[in-house]
Amino acid sequence: MIRANQLVKKIGGRTVLHGIRLEVRRGECLGILGPNGSGKSTLIRVLTGEWEADEGEVLLNGQQLRDLDPLLRARTWAVLTQELTGDVPFTVEELVAMGRHPHLGRWPWLRQKDREIVEEVLRKTGTEGLRHRWFPELSGGEKQRVALARALAQEPEILFLDEPTTYLDVCHQIRLLDLVRRLQREQTMTVVMVLHDLNLAAQYCDRLVLLKDGRIHAAGTPHEVMKTGLLEEVYGVKPLLVSHPSIPVPQVVLTAGSGEGVSC
Repeated sequence: MIRANQLVKKIGGRTVLHGIRLEVRRGECLGILGPNGSGKSTLIRVLTGEWEADEGEVLLNGQQLRDLDPLLRARTWAVLTQELTGDVPFTVEELVAMGRHPHLGRWPWLRQKDREIVEEVLRKTGTEGLRHRWFPELSGGEKQRVALARALAQEPEILFLDEPTTYLDVCHQIRLLDLVRRLQREQTMTVVMVLHDLNLAAQYCDRLVLLKDGRIHAAGTPHEVMKTGLLEEVYGVKPLLVSHPSIPVPQVVLTAGSGEGVSC
């Protein structure tokens, strides 16, 4: 569905992405992993067209991303970034309804179908009780769930999530990722998400891409990527890998003192 060919991105004279070759398959959940500064968020921004690559190309269903109409892009994918929507003077319901903008006709008001979709995503994300609250008054976790609701209101074929569990407690992390996984399977939605938590990535992603210094260090299934040697090369600590007790995926256990002498 998405193909990246030899992407190079420079920021302030420094090369952040080096010759990235990547394929995102229709209907899969692809997790992008790596330490701070490895290029994860930059890669998301280039894949979505927010930033243009200095070299290489991004193709969506065989078409050059730069040639696609911005409205078509907005109807095809939604993006949830690390930067929440600031102190905008809107209620939660108004903000979520903005996700319907790409689907409105020449008249900029919501139809019955649009209102039904807004109601549905408020319910699915557990934000219906916040509908009349002003967005700036919300906690970080509440803002994150509202931002996801607005993204889902776009009815995207592809959902990009940049560290979606930031600001969320454990309960809401699981609830959000369960929802994304369920929608991915029910709607054959393609999901690309940046995660820091290796264990959550192994549980929720079909494939993983491991970045180091702006290059793909490893790619494959959780079993292929979550190996002691690979993780030690990328993160600089030697993890203990165990099998999840109820899901057939590897999990990482770190022990106190394992980071001594490590330069992060």
